[in-house]
This record gives sequence, structure tokens and C-alpha cells, in this order.
Amino acid sequence: LIAGLVKSDGDTRLRLSELRIDKKVLLRIVRIGIPSGIQGMAFSVANLVIQASVNSLGAIVMAGSSAAFNLEVFAYYILNSFGQACTTFVGQNNGAGKKERCTRTLLLCLGESAVFSALACALILAFGRSLLSLFNGEPGVIEAGYTRLLYIFGGYFFTFMVEVLSGYMRGYGMSLLPASVALVGVSGIRILWIYTVFRPAPSF
Repeated sequence: LIAGLVKSDGDTRLRLSELRIDKKVLLRIVRIGIPSGIQGMAFSVANLVIQASVNSLGAIVMAGSSAAFNLEVFAYYILNSFGQACTTFVGQNNGAGKKERCTRTLLLCLGESAVFSALACALILAFGRSLLSLFNGEPGVIEAGYTRLLYIFGGYFFTFMVEVLSGYMRGYGMSLLPASVALVGVSGIRILWIYTVFRPAPSF
């Protein structure tokens, strides 16, 4: 493919001698990419701390939590997809100078994410115990998994807001602020909770 482009004529010809790194573009990629990468790392660290705490509650809770996670991700991927879509459409319209479309995109993504996330959570909770029994039929495991689903889905209002608003800001090329919010709100508070509230009185 590369050889064909090098040998081709006209505007499609690839001239290897003219390939350069655009410093402005590189700096913009780094400015957006590094905070997003740090955000993902912090989220993973927080998950490790929480998983270790869940494991300390015993095998039944650990099995139930693991099974519930496999159901929870279905709802999370739905709301996450609207955050990704918001970034894409806001970036395109911002680049085209159509600010009013950026605002409309935000409102549409918030509304649609709320509706479809609520629908997904309701369906999973309605059939939660039956679905959890596919992973483990033990009643204690099923109840522990269902308890996790109730707690997690109870906070999904904040989750879809964070995902969509973060996507909106990234569409404008701002990634430091949403990364900071995630570091403090999503990771920092959870770790603080583990070491201040959970440790003295461990409970699901």
C-alpha cells in the first residue's frame, strides 16, 4: 500500500521526504491525551483498592460482586457511548464554528443517555436475580450481587452526567478539567471512603 502511494502520481502521491511532525498538532494531542491517560490510570488504581476491600468481605460477597460487574458493564457501556458520541459531534461542530450545534449535542446526549441508561438499569434489575444465577446459583451470592447492582445503579445519575459532560469538554479540546474531576470525584473520594468509613466498619 505504501509502495503504491509512493509510486502514484498527482495529489495522492506520498512523498516520504516531506513527512514531518507538526509540533502544534503534537502538543495538542499531548495536552488532551496525557490527562485522559492519567484519569484512566487513577480509575484503575481506585478499582484495585475497592476490589481488595470487597474481597475482604468474604468469598460469597466477592463472587456476587464479580457476577454483578458482568451485568453492570452493559448499562455502563450504554451511557459511556453517549459520552464518546458527544466528544465526536462537539469536536466536529466546534471545528466548523457551529457553536449552537455543540450545545444541542450536549442536551441531546444528556437526555438520551438518561433515558437509555435508566431503561438498561431497570431491565437488569428486573431480571437481575435470574441473570446472576447464570453465574452462580447460590442464594447468598445472588443476593450479594443484587445488592451491588442496587448500590451501583443508585449512583448512575452522576455517572452519566460525568461521562457526557466530560465528553463535551473534550470535544472543545479541554481534557484537564474532566480528568481533575474524575481524579477527585471518581477515584479520590472512593479511596478516601475506603480508608475512613469502610475500614472501621466493613460492610457491603
